[in-house]
Amino acid sequence: MDSLVDESKKVSLHPKNVEVGMKTIWYSKKILVEETDAREVKIGDSVTLINWGNIKICDILKDGDKIVEIKAKLDLENKDYKKTLKVTWIADTKLGPQIPVKIVEYSHIISKAVIGKNEDWKQFVNYDSVKYLDFIGEPAMKDICKGDIIQLQRKGYYICDSAYMSKSEYSGFEMPIVLILIPDGSSKSVQLTQMTTKEDSSTVELGKTNGDIQINGNASTNETDILKLSQQIKEQGDLVRSLKMADPKGVKTKEAIAVLLNLKKVYQELSAKDYEAEKPPSSISAEDLYCSIEKQGNLVRSLKATNPKSDETKAAISKLLDLKKQYKERTGSEYNPKSAVSSQDQMGWENAELYKQIEKQGNLVRTFKAANPKSEETKVAIAKLLDLKQKYKEMTGMEYKPKNAPVTPNDKELNNDSINYKETLARKIAQQGDLVRSLKAKDAKSEETKNAIKELLRLKKQYMDEFDEEYAVSTASANASIPKDLMIIKNEESQKDDGNKAKTKEIESKKTLASVKVPEMTKQTKLGLDVKKEENIAEWYTQIIMKADMIEYYDVSGCYILRPWSFAIWEIIKKWFDSEIKKLGVCNCYFPMFVSQNALEKEKEHIADFAPEVAWVTRAGNSELNEPIAIRPTSETVMYPSYAKWIQSYRDLPIRLNQWCNVVRWEFKHPTPFLRTREFLWQEGHTAFQTKDEAEKEVFVILDLYAKVYTDLLAIPVTKGRKSEKEKFAGGDFTTTVEAYVPINGRGIQGATSHHLGQNFSKMFDISFEDPETGKKTFAWQNSWGMTTRTIGAMIMIHSDNDGLVLPPKVAPIQVIIIPVGITAQMDKKIRQEIITKTKEVMKILQNSNIRTDTDLRENYSPGWKFNHWELKGVPIRLEIGPKDIEKSQVTCVIRYNRQKSVIPIDNLSAKCSELLDEIHTNMYMNAEKIRDKHLKITKHWSEFKELLDQKCLILAAFCGFSHCEDNIKKDSSNDECNEAGAPAMGAKTLCIPLEQPSEQLPMQCIHPKCKEQPKFYALFGRSY
Repeated sequence: MDSLVDESKKVSLHPKNVEVGMKTIWYSKKILVEETDAREVKIGDSVTLINWGNIKICDILKDGDKIVEIKAKLDLENKDYKKTLKVTWIADTKLGPQIPVKIVEYSHIISKAVIGKNEDWKQFVNYDSVKYLDFIGEPAMKDICKGDIIQLQRKGYYICDSAYMSKSEYSGFEMPIVLILIPDGSSKSVQLTQMTTKEDSSTVELGKTNGDIQINGNASTNETDILKLSQQIKEQGDLVRSLKMADPKGVKTKEAIAVLLNLKKVYQELSAKDYEAEKPPSSISAEDLYCSIEKQGNLVRSLKATNPKSDETKAAISKLLDLKKQYKERTGSEYNPKSAVSSQDQMGWENAELYKQIEKQGNLVRTFKAANPKSEETKVAIAKLLDLKQKYKEMTGMEYKPKNAPVTPNDKELNNDSINYKETLARKIAQQGDLVRSLKAKDAKSEETKNAIKELLRLKKQYMDEFDEEYAVSTASANASIPKDLMIIKNEESQKDDGNKAKTKEIESKKTLASVKVPEMTKQTKLGLDVKKEENIAEWYTQIIMKADMIEYYDVSGCYILRPWSFAIWEIIKKWFDSEIKKLGVCNCYFPMFVSQNALEKEKEHIADFAPEVAWVTRAGNSELNEPIAIRPTSETVMYPSYAKWIQSYRDLPIRLNQWCNVVRWEFKHPTPFLRTREFLWQEGHTAFQTKDEAEKEVFVILDLYAKVYTDLLAIPVTKGRKSEKEKFAGGDFTTTVEAYVPINGRGIQGATSHHLGQNFSKMFDISFEDPETGKKTFAWQNSWGMTTRTIGAMIMIHSDNDGLVLPPKVAPIQVIIIPVGITAQMDKKIRQEIITKTKEVMKILQNSNIRTDTDLRENYSPGWKFNHWELKGVPIRLEIGPKDIEKSQVTCVIRYNRQKSVIPIDNLSAKCSELLDEIHTNMYMNAEKIRDKHLKITKHWSEFKELLDQKCLILAAFCGFSHCEDNIKKDSSNDECNEAGAPAMGAKTLCIPLEQPSEQLPMQCIHPKCKEQPKFYALFGRSY
């Protein structure tokens, strides 16, 4: 546009809201517009430039099909904006330089909304789920800050991920502003329609059609719409195939694919099933509608029983009325519950079958109660009975009542002529068998086939229960054999019921409970663990730390997020240990996490042990560092240069510092949360003394504190000892350790270490002083000692069970959880409030006694769910308060550790809970110690050594102390087979040399048969983490 001078003007940031603020825009004779807008204009058109006015198009210059320049003249006097093309623009002027913009658009990782049961989800992975687009923006965008949410006209909403930065004097580059598209919830096809041009008329037309059937969530379930949508999908599929042949990676191809996927998604929402090519949707049958009405009716009844006035109930009733309306349109008559379709037969049979199961389980419960009403078997049987009754209520809409069995659909027919009962049932089995065979011939793995097989098994079981004999194949189907997969399903689904029946007969015949074993309950939920500790310890450990809210996985391998529940445990350990070391005169401090290469390599023997695990920083932005910087694997080389400055005289000693921090060791072994991680939290103490005796004395004082962390806080017995020469800390004189035992896999686990460094590091870093007696330069005697979050991993492995965590009371973030029970929807509000008030009162009583207590007053979870939740998290004591407890001024107490249940008067609650917490800790410790001692063996023979190792034992054996002998022991005691999933079949190594040696006399021969050295002591051997 000629004859224009570059100038600026202040305009509102938001065209309809001046309060948002103002921005500066520039006008110039040369402006930039988007290519999609340029394609829309024609010579002679009037076009509206937003925030400017109208222009008249004079000429359009092209290079082939591409528009390179448009000539226009201002037409600001023309105020008619109604029928003009609205265009955003940026002035091309040096006075207002453009801002580079990087747009990031995320799409679905999985391209299909609902993946079928037999479909491979990997086939629907969208490998192009993120797009990076380069734009240029107006000068005002330089003021956008990180985290700001903005709207780009005609584009959408974006959040600033990285603000614009001008050219750096160091790099010479400017950093673009990075904006991430915020999804607005609208249909993707609508966005794509707005992006399409007039040249792609088919896509525009399709977008309009989509709008007619309300893709944005208000779609009608009318069959005409489904049929219409099916035709659209077919047409769009043809378009996609034609575009793929021309340019499979083109923009138009991707847009067309996105529209196709969206249409299929809408089809799935409307028809409740996936779109199948060459198979137009059939109309909904009257039988399907009848089943839907019955199902919805059951849902409405259950919701009414809970809360008849809730929004959920109202929505369910609305849906039920809509289904009945559709049924009337389909059949021409009103829905009548008595005119049951064939699917109701199955419901009647299932109700009758469930009623019989409740009767059998009730008889079993009464038998157990007569023998021992408080036994675990009785509790399990009662729990199963209650579960069956709840299931019966859900299926029938009414409570179970004895001698009120539900009527099966064919009861009348069968009762008219009881002689024909057996024949009628046999005929049904034969007919169902024929149906199964015909379905298997078509598709053996279809849902319809599986359901038919289940119905056949149900009928056969019904036959067996009624006549006490297996169904014999009739002549009509004598030539047909039972399919193999039918037998598999039968074994899976009928085995437990058959087992129950056999055991019931055994009770009746032997008249004894000694031989009865109640089968475990098979009901599983997502809340609990679905793998047992003894079956797969690796999977069990993963599930327990995830489901108990201990850990969240992170996108850097070997690094994990400590969630509040686990971090609270670490804080309790930290608080206790911190107070103990401060009594010794230790002070806390903090040193940087970065170590220079020169400092780290000063002590070569020390760094050699860590070298493969050191993580190095080599770049800052795009620039290489002059010298790589290490991230501390430990802090000796970080702290000791400062020690050398601070210690100039013997009067500056002792120096005793500790820091709570994180360290990084880039382990290459399989990482395991808490036990072996690349980054972990720990405390590390570093001390310097004038004499060797002072330093050595401190080593064992700290070792005793570490032992108390395990015994007094975590209820874990440990063995105190020295590390062998091979296993000691690199660069130290000797290392002491506390070692725990994990019974489930028979491994030892190092709990914490206290090292005497001697004068090795003080000589290296010149930590010296003038001896007050001799006047000569003397080097300080040093120690270092540390304990990590591995303590939490050891606690989990040793104490927890198949129901979740079992926390020792002294480290439990919540020691007592209080749960109100007995609250129902029909309960009077005053009684409900009284229970809640009493629950809070009890919490205050315990909190005032310094017992960590909390309540669970959530109304959207049942008491049973809460019980399971807090058991999974390992809370030591659960208190239950209900209406009857309030009447009797008591609470019901359940201990997590052993499931013991008792009643405690509220008047004596604080004292009793404190007593129980101490008792729980003592019992947990004694139990762990008993198991450890049972697996602690002394041997003098190599053959027995290997046998005991495979029996998950810790072994005390004579040892010479030489590293080469230890290498041979580890090598020759290893197995070829793996004893634990995900772990190597390692040999034995020295866990420690116990400070308290066995009373047995030391033999003359070292434990390894090829070793000719004289043994020096008993060493504790075992597999370890």
